[in-house]
Amino acid sequence: MPTQVMAMEPLFSDHSPLGLIVVDQRDNQKRPFRFYNCLVKHQIFKKGVQAGIWKNLKEVRSEMQKLNTKEFKGVADRVQRIKRDLMHMQNNMRVVTMHQNMIEEEKKLRTKLIKWSQIEESIYKQKSRVQWLKLGDANTAYFFASMKNKKAQNQITMLTKENGTTIRGRSEIKQEVVGLY
Repeated sequence: MPTQVMAMEPLFSDHSPLGLIVVDQRDNQKRPFRFYNCLVKHQIFKKGVQAGIWKNLKEVRSEMQKLNTKEFKGVADRVQRIKRDLMHMQNNMRVVTMHQNMIEEEKKLRTKLIKWSQIEESIYKQKSRVQWLKLGDANTAYFFASMKNKKAQNQITMLTKENGTTIRGRSEIKQEVVGLY
């Protein structure tokens, strides 16, 4: 699939952002669990940690993975879905006679969008390890570009063995590194 550009809805701005879809050809290997700060704010967090500690300290990780998978998996998709719902609601409000329940539903969607956008920002901020991004900074294009750049730099895509041959596959690189020790 080639790279694609899409004109997106402006939502709150007078600018129409462009979405760039780039084909990612890396092999999809399961990534290690990451603890995100937004997990702590969830009401189930304390119960999950306590249950994990009482059972076994190793299960804390398992409990947090379950919470992360159940509540925070696909945050970016959730934000996009809420934006679509909000846009649809706003379009309906322009066309159809506004009812009080439509106004309240729109307020709920806005609140939901703010909440999940903050969670998404928190996750990306923690992933990128960029300390200069303060809460409320809306410079997201620069932020996401920095995060992707940092992630791209943090990979081993090629390794030269002692005999001079070059290996490129993830599994071959893994074997070679393990073989050295």
